[in-house]
Amino acid sequence: MTNLPPTFELDNTLSIIIIAPVQFGDQTSICPKMSILQRFQYHLEDIRYMNKRVTYTQHYLSEALISLMAEKDYASITIRNIVEKAGVNRSTFYLHYYDKDDLLNQTASGILTALRSAMRNPSYTHESARKEYEESGKPISSAVALFEHIRQHAAFYTIMMNVKDFPVQLDQVIKSELLAFTTDALQASFSSGGMMGLIYYWLNHQM
Repeated sequence: MTNLPPTFELDNTLSIIIIAPVQFGDQTSICPKMSILQRFQYHLEDIRYMNKRVTYTQHYLSEALISLMAEKDYASITIRNIVEKAGVNRSTFYLHYYDKDDLLNQTASGILTALRSAMRNPSYTHESARKEYEESGKPISSAVALFEHIRQHAAFYTIMMNVKDFPVQLDQVIKSELLAFTTDALQASFSSGGMMGLIYYWLNHQM
């Protein structure tokens, strides 16, 4: 039997007929109609599935690295250690990261981005924060969000607060988010310093 190339015909209802050489014995069948929207949705679901797999893989690799950093010195951690801990193969690691430094940097960047999102509240101002505190003793919502985030990622921060440059990056993120609802740079710097001190205390006392 001669293999015919697929033929595509667009009808008035924006449906697509795919005529392809699908063999059943000696017969060639014609695939049923599939609308353009259905095809798009099918491929969209496929993309979502692949994105989830990528996210899960990156999560496992990040968790593996942080876990290993709690067990041994960072310099002694190998890619083999990481992939074995994460339960993936070496080639999968290199699909996502150049080396372990790249993994660490991307992990830290992702966590700090999550912190920014947690602290950010466009409708929240210095005046509203002060009013809430004076009237009901309610703490600043961005501060509550900060410490809730630290609690959720305590294992990560316990390790990373001892990694060169990370505390500086964290302080910069906190300060920049505080400046989003006050123009007083000195006050933001003072508050950020106090929060950093509390973070160290929390982590050191496993609170």
